[in-house]
Amino acid sequence: MAAFLRLRARFTLPGVVILVGALLAGSALPVAARNGEQDELPLYSACVGSALESAGFRDISSYSDDTEDAINCLAHYGITIGTARGYFSPRDGISRAQMALFLIRAAGPVGIELPEPSDQGFRDIGRYPRYFRDAINQLAELRITNGKTASTFDPMGLVTRRQMVKFIARFLDLAPAGVGGADIDDVDPDGDVFDDIDDLPLSYYRDIRVLYEMGITHGATDDRFHPDRELTRSQMALFVTRMLAHTNARPAGLTLQAEDEVVTEGYTVEVVASFRDRFHRPVADAPVDLFSAPRREDHFTNSGRCKDESLTPEFGDDLCEIDLDDETTDGDGNLVYDLQVDESLILWAWTGNLREDFDEDRTDYVSLHFITTKPPVAIEVSNDLHPAAKKVRFGQRVDFTFQLVDRDGDPVYEEDVDITVVSEETLEGRVTNRRTRTYGTDSSGRVELTFPLSRFRPVNDDDEGLLEFTVDDAAGYDVIDVNGKPIPNGMVQLAWSDGDDVATTLVLEQSARYRYATTGSRGRNSVTATLVDQYGDPVRGVKIHFISQGPNGLGQDAPDMAKPNHRPTTNRRGQATVRYSWNSNDDGTERISAFTEGLDRQVSTDRDDPLEHYWVDDAPTGRALTSYTVKVHNRDRNTLVIEGTEGTFIVVYDRYDQFNLGNSTERYDRFREDLEEGDTMDLDLQSHDPDDTNIFTRRP
Repeated sequence: MAAFLRLRARFTLPGVVILVGALLAGSALPVAARNGEQDELPLYSACVGSALESAGFRDISSYSDDTEDAINCLAHYGITIGTARGYFSPRDGISRAQMALFLIRAAGPVGIELPEPSDQGFRDIGRYPRYFRDAINQLAELRITNGKTASTFDPMGLVTRRQMVKFIARFLDLAPAGVGGADIDDVDPDGDVFDDIDDLPLSYYRDIRVLYEMGITHGATDDRFHPDRELTRSQMALFVTRMLAHTNARPAGLTLQAEDEVVTEGYTVEVVASFRDRFHRPVADAPVDLFSAPRREDHFTNSGRCKDESLTPEFGDDLCEIDLDDETTDGDGNLVYDLQVDESLILWAWTGNLREDFDEDRTDYVSLHFITTKPPVAIEVSNDLHPAAKKVRFGQRVDFTFQLVDRDGDPVYEEDVDITVVSEETLEGRVTNRRTRTYGTDSSGRVELTFPLSRFRPVNDDDEGLLEFTVDDAAGYDVIDVNGKPIPNGMVQLAWSDGDDVATTLVLEQSARYRYATTGSRGRNSVTATLVDQYGDPVRGVKIHFISQGPNGLGQDAPDMAKPNHRPTTNRRGQATVRYSWNSNDDGTERISAFTEGLDRQVSTDRDDPLEHYWVDDAPTGRALTSYTVKVHNRDRNTLVIEGTEGTFIVVYDRYDQFNLGNSTERYDRFREDLEEGDTMDLDLQSHDPDDTNIFTRRP
């Protein structure tokens, strides 16, 4: 298959008008992520710090961590005290009277001012304790409930999932949105997720979709809400705590949260310090001291005092001290701070009296541990076709993934980076349509698109549909394939066809890239050839010849002829494997190739780029080795295979060795990070022994 990507996509359909119309008329352009993603999730939580401490319920340990945390969180805020001492009864239903009590208890932490309770005319609540009656009447005064009728509340009735949604939606309509939360009035659901809510009254239909968008409900299943199913107490805990995250409710004391603790190197992250009294009321004008340090130990003395040389104050110049330069909480009890994270670090926060000093052993503090990832430098393009596929069968859809990656090729999880796909349709050299679509990366730093040609119906056997597209990235990232190689001109091309299956590609793989050269059983290798057709499908029943140069290893029987026992036949997976011995104590590099026998057109591996296997020996001791090429870098085992004029050797390094870049000393981590296969290195090895210090010098 040809290389992919650049700035536009072109559909070239020689002589077939039907295909042209089908492509742009409907779903021919890339299909974006489906509607219904939860786009209004809160950035922060009401259930952090002390709110996650165990409330002592003995009947919740079998539940998920999220559910257990939610139940303990409700107990922290005093919203629930359980059904009996030590019991929460998570499987029980929720009566309407209990639900009224829970919501009224939640009103204080979120900032809803409660009216004095007064009789709202419900004739069926008189026999209940006063705290139930007051909660029900207050809920009605706030218009969070209208009762079952004008004169009945039905306090013993069990709350259904749709009723819970209505309670929460009306509750949030009164609650001020907190830092990082969404105002329910501003949430506009963008898709239909649940299949069983279309027949509900409009207000329920909309509230369910809005609360899903805010992450308050996830549904009973992926596509069904079950609106009339009774709610359990454990489900109620999840509903309510997710609701609290959108409000200003925070645990008692000082808490510290960040929108993300995995941060792209050099980026800025929002941090929120929140201070509440023991009744969960916001504490305004409280000084907050913030200081940070790289992620390593030993930032404090034995007596718990800060070490000036390793810590950095975020406010003012006075480290680890409450002073007039410290920022203070606002009227909602929050301090919002933008922190630039240049490396993995720890951030500490604490509060106290003016001129008070921090003591790690005595001061109540909170901290966050930030881990940095490298910034994106490229967009890696991949698809779900077999790597050797050259064409696509008509009717088949191709899924493409555009992934942000860093300089090491690792994924970068950066959201909302715009990638623009420009498509151009051409018929007989004439452009008939051109479109531009922009997509934002998701939380995984990727865009997934589908290119179908399913509506095409070929007129002639030799008809082909050609897709070419390019991508425009405003940030200027490189565009690479899955092997990290730049895509020439950024161009992607796919060809759809209905031609007969023809073997086109032979690919070699081996069990290991290097082994010790020996005449014993250790000197064995296995190589597998996979034969596929133009669609990437396996081709079975074809004889494969495996050959290499030289007297050892695979060798060959005659020019372009494998030894008799090195001619296996492909199986149903299109694979054929040989296992063989090196049978020599001499190290060296074996260059392996393969070709087919019996096909109308011979298929072979690239003779100019053979598969290389390295038969190695331990590096000699007592003398220097210079100008060696690194052939294999096994990061997991800290092992190098090097090749030079004296042979092919294996060496092992560790963090106790010495590393140089030219004339300068290099850190162990940087040596591992920058070392790439194919680099030329000067190696000084006084002795090659894991217990000795070896000297590795890389050429700059």
